[in-house]
Amino acid sequence: MRCSFLLYGANGYVGRAIARAAVATGLAPIMAGRNAPVISALARELGLEFRVFDLDDPHVIDQALTGVSVVLHCAGPFMATSRPMVDACLRTGIHYLDITGELPVFDAVARRDAEAKAANVMLMPGAGFDVVPTDCLAMFLQQRLPSATRLMLGFQSVGPGGMPPGTQHTMIELLPFGNYVRRDGALLRVNGPLTSRTIDFGQGPVRASQITWGDVFTAYHSTGIPTIETYLALSPRVKSQMAWIDRLRPLFAFARVRDMLHTRVAPGPSPAARAQTVTHVWGQAQNDEGVAVAARLHGPEAGVEWTAQCALSIVKRVLRGNAPPGYQTPAMAYGPDLVLETLGVVREEVPADAPSAPVAQANEELVGVERLLDVQRVEFSARRFLAMPLAGSIAWTVIGLGSLALDPFGASMLLFVATGSIAYVGMFLSRYTGEHFIDRTRPKNVFDRLFMYQVGMALLVYAIAIPFFRADYSSLPLTVGILSGLMWLPFSWIIQHWIGVFHSVVRTVAVTAAWYLFPEHRFQVIPLVIVLVYAVTMLFLESRWRQRTIQSDISPLVDSAIAPARVSAQADDTVYDITLVDPAFDRPTEPRMPAPIRLSEGEPTQER
Repeated sequence: MRCSFLLYGANGYVGRAIARAAVATGLAPIMAGRNAPVISALARELGLEFRVFDLDDPHVIDQALTGVSVVLHCAGPFMATSRPMVDACLRTGIHYLDITGELPVFDAVARRDAEAKAANVMLMPGAGFDVVPTDCLAMFLQQRLPSATRLMLGFQSVGPGGMPPGTQHTMIELLPFGNYVRRDGALLRVNGPLTSRTIDFGQGPVRASQITWGDVFTAYHSTGIPTIETYLALSPRVKSQMAWIDRLRPLFAFARVRDMLHTRVAPGPSPAARAQTVTHVWGQAQNDEGVAVAARLHGPEAGVEWTAQCALSIVKRVLRGNAPPGYQTPAMAYGPDLVLETLGVVREEVPADAPSAPVAQANEELVGVERLLDVQRVEFSARRFLAMPLAGSIAWTVIGLGSLALDPFGASMLLFVATGSIAYVGMFLSRYTGEHFIDRTRPKNVFDRLFMYQVGMALLVYAIAIPFFRADYSSLPLTVGILSGLMWLPFSWIIQHWIGVFHSVVRTVAVTAAWYLFPEHRFQVIPLVIVLVYAVTMLFLESRWRQRTIQSDISPLVDSAIAPARVSAQADDTVYDITLVDPAFDRPTEPRMPAPIRLSEGEPTQER
């Protein structure tokens, strides 16, 4: 009988805190993560078992989950790490929890509700401060006013505690996106400054700004309330910084800019700072007749302390066998009083503000039920992109070597056949590179379709190449070599990386130069040039893919002129724990981890 739980990402900032809190409450989690030295040291300190593995190899993950009944996944950002762990849990019949606050993760997991029910597995993303307190408060209000059609939630953090490191890095990666609200059941993208309102969190009215929070997705599932807004109390300083972010948002589409911000992060708050921090949550529900109800929650520091208590409370319920299968929000599974199980949390009913209609902004853009193009683009661009250039390299290598033994006609036919087969070879190779082009279980992505249109465009260039070929057969490697390489230009725009432009431009210039410089060896030199360009392209694509690997022990907060700076108690009594979530949904991605390392029950193994 399986009765243990595995804590993945235990070497991270929040993961370490949860591990210590678990031991203090009598639990003995299996420590797990990629960082062997940190995991093993923490496990020895706490007297716990540990396992070292990454999320690249499904077989390795399945092995690591042997004897486990529930996984608490704490290695974020979860847009990059949740899917492989969810996949493994569904394969092995193990319940899945995480502490995400990212909308695309909530949606991606919710879409697997039927799979989870069939496997008798509970899938619950958002088992921390995102979104247990707000989700429970939302259901509490909905139960008091079942006819509610509008829900407003807000929170305020008071004290010297700041953002956990993982939250900060997630926030940076999500800077390219706008902000979202829910209106009449649909998500709306707000391109520009968000509205604000006055909220009394218990210490007098303060201004709170509208932000994107996980409840825009989860509270809709938990309560069915069609219009949902979420707010956060911000100081004037942070409001100003957020305004600058809105103005500069297009810049954050470039990975280099975000990489720069990742280097400007600060450590998470100390245990002493967290102990001096409290969090207030407010909610109000109203119906179309003007009836409104309101309530507040008061609890500990949100990012670590409240998160750890919420997550462990749910773990204990699961270990006792209370795990309804399928996609669940915390309140759906355990009701509105779940949050009251956490130490020191108080709920109070308060007078409601005067009911008001939501302010519809002119710059709201309907999202609806389709996955956002922005998010599909992010999902697409997170892939490895190794199979197609590898297939192209193989094809042009065959052309170059084959032309040494063939007459001009034979070399020309070989070029037609080899280049025409690149797409099919790429599909075959994708099974081994982890890209799986023809995986029907993967959510549909319009950029997959666009990519295939690019492939089709490359094949249609034969209509240009054939007339020139009939006039001069040696023009064939020139025309096909250049024209088929132009598909890399739109590809570069899609993935927001310079490598596609580099490939097209360098390939065009180099092929043209080779055609003029080596008139007697065009069928050999031009393929060689193209293979070399492919080699450089694959080198940078692979480096890009590796750089996107999410460290499960990532550290700390953005502190720059254009990103939210560290907020300290000296500037204001309020400290703001912000998790900007991916504005839309469903970004299940292929794992972005380096090569797996062996499981370790004793001494840690070395990463290869």
